[in-house]
Amino acid sequence: MPGYLTPEILSSADAAILAFEAVMDTPKEGYTGKKQTTTQLADLLAEEQAILGKIDLLVDILKDTQPNFYTEYYDTRKVVYRSGSLAVKALVTDATSGNPVSGVTVSFALDGVVVLEKVTADAGGFTVKSMEEGTYDVTISKLGYKTVIQPFNILADELATLEVKLQQNA
Repeated sequence: MPGYLTPEILSSADAAILAFEAVMDTPKEGYTGKKQTTTQLADLLAEEQAILGKIDLLVDILKDTQPNFYTEYYDTRKVVYRSGSLAVKALVTDATSGNPVSGVTVSFALDGVVVLEKVTADAGGFTVKSMEEGTYDVTISKLGYKTVIQPFNILADELATLEVKLQQNA
Protein backbone atom coordinates (compact mmCIF):
# COMPACT_ATOMS: atom_id res chain seq x y z
CA MET A 1 0.00 0.00 0.00
CA PRO A 2 1.33 3.42 -0.85
CA GLY A 3 2.31 5.63 2.08
CA TYR A 4 2.98 2.78 4.51
CA LEU A 5 6.34 1.56 5.73
CA THR A 6 6.78 -2.07 5.02
CA PRO A 7 9.30 -4.38 6.63
CA GLU A 8 11.18 -4.46 3.31
CA ILE A 9 11.45 -0.64 3.17
CA LEU A 10 12.61 -0.50 6.81
CA SER A 11 15.15 -3.24 6.17
CA SER A 12 16.43 -1.44 3.07
CA ALA A 13 16.71 1.88 4.95
CA ASP A 14 18.51 0.17 7.84
CA ALA A 15 20.98 -1.44 5.41
CA ALA A 16 21.63 1.94 3.75
CA ILE A 17 22.29 3.59 7.12
CA LEU A 18 24.69 0.81 8.15
CA ALA A 19 26.52 1.07 4.81
CA PHE A 20 26.84 4.84 5.25
CA GLU A 21 28.19 4.47 8.79
CA ALA A 22 30.71 1.90 7.58
CA VAL A 23 32.36 4.35 5.17
CA MET A 24 32.16 7.48 7.32
CA ASP A 25 34.60 8.22 10.13
CA THR A 26 33.23 9.25 13.41
CA PRO A 27 34.69 12.58 14.55
CA LYS A 28 36.98 10.85 17.04
CA GLU A 29 38.20 8.35 14.43
CA GLY A 30 38.87 11.18 11.94
CA TYR A 31 40.89 13.08 14.54
CA THR A 32 42.84 9.96 15.47
CA GLY A 33 43.62 9.25 11.82
CA LYS A 34 44.86 12.79 11.26
CA LYS A 35 47.01 12.64 14.38
CA GLN A 36 48.53 9.32 13.29
CA THR A 37 49.27 10.72 9.85
CA THR A 38 50.88 13.83 11.34
CA THR A 39 53.01 11.67 13.66
CA GLN A 40 54.07 9.45 10.76
CA LEU A 41 54.99 12.50 8.69
CA ALA A 42 57.07 13.94 11.53
CA ASP A 43 58.87 10.59 11.91
CA LEU A 44 59.59 10.40 8.18
CA LEU A 45 60.91 13.95 8.13
CA ALA A 46 63.20 13.17 11.07
CA GLU A 47 64.51 10.08 9.24
CA GLU A 48 65.13 12.11 6.07
CA GLN A 49 66.93 14.80 8.07
CA ALA A 50 69.17 12.15 9.63
CA ILE A 51 70.02 10.76 6.18
CA LEU A 52 70.82 14.25 4.86
CA GLY A 53 73.05 14.81 7.89
CA LYS A 54 75.05 11.71 6.96
CA ILE A 55 75.33 12.85 3.34
CA ASP A 56 76.51 16.26 4.57
CA LEU A 57 79.28 14.55 6.56
CA LEU A 58 80.38 12.63 3.46
CA VAL A 59 80.41 15.79 1.33
CA ASP A 60 82.44 17.58 4.01
CA ILE A 61 85.24 15.07 3.32
CA LEU A 62 85.43 16.47 -0.23
CA LYS A 63 85.77 20.08 0.87
CA ASP A 64 89.51 20.30 0.14
CA THR A 65 89.78 17.89 -2.80
CA GLN A 66 86.59 18.88 -4.68
CA PRO A 67 85.87 22.49 -3.70
CA ASN A 68 83.58 23.17 -6.70
CA PHE A 69 81.40 20.15 -5.93
CA TYR A 70 81.38 21.03 -2.23
CA THR A 71 80.25 24.62 -2.89
CA GLU A 72 77.62 23.61 -5.44
CA TYR A 73 76.25 20.94 -3.08
CA TYR A 74 75.80 23.37 -0.21
CA ASP A 75 74.37 26.08 -2.46
CA THR A 76 71.79 23.59 -3.68
CA ARG A 77 71.21 22.03 -0.25
CA LYS A 78 70.24 25.30 1.46
CA VAL A 79 67.09 25.10 3.50
CA VAL A 80 65.30 28.39 3.95
CA TYR A 81 63.19 28.64 7.07
CA ARG A 82 60.33 31.08 6.98
CA SER A 83 58.62 32.56 9.98
CA GLY A 84 55.23 32.22 8.33
CA SER A 85 54.66 35.95 8.30
CA LEU A 86 54.20 38.09 5.22
CA ALA A 87 57.24 39.02 3.15
CA VAL A 88 55.79 41.83 1.00
CA LYS A 89 52.79 44.10 1.34
CA ALA A 90 52.07 46.42 -1.59
CA LEU A 91 49.74 49.34 -2.26
CA VAL A 92 49.42 51.20 -5.56
CA THR A 93 47.54 54.49 -5.65
CA ASP A 94 46.81 57.17 -8.22
CA ALA A 95 49.28 60.05 -7.71
CA THR A 96 46.62 62.70 -8.36
CA SER A 97 43.55 61.37 -6.56
CA GLY A 98 45.21 59.13 -3.98
CA ASN A 99 42.67 56.40 -4.81
CA PRO A 100 43.80 52.78 -4.97
CA VAL A 101 44.47 51.45 -8.48
CA SER A 102 43.34 47.90 -9.24
CA GLY A 103 44.63 45.75 -12.08
CA VAL A 104 48.21 47.02 -11.84
CA THR A 105 50.84 44.45 -12.83
CA VAL A 106 53.82 44.34 -10.46
CA SER A 107 56.80 42.24 -11.57
CA PHE A 108 59.74 41.32 -9.33
CA ALA A 109 62.98 40.53 -11.21
CA LEU A 110 66.16 39.20 -9.65
CA ASP A 111 69.31 39.37 -11.79
CA GLY A 112 67.18 40.16 -14.85
CA VAL A 113 64.82 37.20 -14.40
CA VAL A 114 61.19 37.79 -13.41
CA VAL A 115 60.57 35.57 -10.38
CA LEU A 116 57.12 36.81 -9.39
CA GLU A 117 54.32 38.76 -10.98
CA LYS A 118 51.24 39.95 -9.09
CA VAL A 119 48.20 42.06 -10.00
CA THR A 120 46.69 44.49 -7.53
CA ALA A 121 43.18 43.80 -6.23
CA ASP A 122 40.25 46.25 -6.01
CA ALA A 123 41.83 47.92 -2.99
CA GLY A 124 45.04 48.56 -4.98
CA GLY A 125 47.18 46.10 -3.08
CA PHE A 126 48.43 42.56 -2.65
CA THR A 127 50.52 40.53 -0.25
CA VAL A 128 53.20 37.91 -0.78
CA LYS A 129 53.75 35.31 1.90
CA SER A 130 57.36 34.42 1.13
CA MET A 131 60.15 35.61 -1.12
CA GLU A 132 63.86 35.09 -1.16
CA GLU A 133 65.98 37.81 0.38
CA GLY A 134 67.55 40.16 -2.16
CA THR A 135 67.37 43.37 -4.15
CA TYR A 136 64.74 43.14 -6.86
CA ASP A 137 64.02 45.35 -9.84
CA VAL A 138 60.29 45.98 -9.57
CA THR A 139 58.26 47.03 -12.60
CA ILE A 140 54.83 48.57 -11.89
CA SER A 141 52.62 49.03 -14.95
CA LYS A 142 49.05 49.59 -16.09
CA LEU A 143 47.57 50.84 -19.31
CA GLY A 144 46.90 54.59 -19.00
CA TYR A 145 49.67 55.12 -16.42
CA LYS A 146 53.42 55.73 -16.65
CA THR A 147 55.44 52.58 -15.95
CA VAL A 148 57.62 52.74 -12.84
CA ILE A 149 60.80 50.68 -12.44
CA GLN A 150 62.57 50.81 -9.09
CA PRO A 151 64.85 48.72 -6.89
CA PHE A 152 63.22 47.03 -3.91
CA ASN A 153 64.96 45.27 -1.00
CA ILE A 154 63.58 42.24 0.79
CA LEU A 155 65.27 41.20 4.00
CA ALA A 156 64.88 37.81 5.66
CA ASP A 157 61.99 37.60 8.13
CA GLU A 158 61.05 41.27 7.74
CA LEU A 159 57.91 42.68 6.18
CA ALA A 160 58.81 44.83 3.18
CA THR A 161 56.26 47.49 2.21
CA LEU A 162 55.99 48.67 -1.38
CA GLU A 163 53.98 51.88 -1.85
CA VAL A 164 53.76 53.34 -5.34
CA LYS A 165 51.92 56.43 -6.61
CA LEU A 166 51.28 56.05 -10.33
CA GLN A 167 51.11 59.07 -12.63
CA GLN A 168 48.49 58.98 -15.39
CA ASN A 169 49.70 59.39 -18.97
CA ALA A 170 49.17 62.87 -20.37
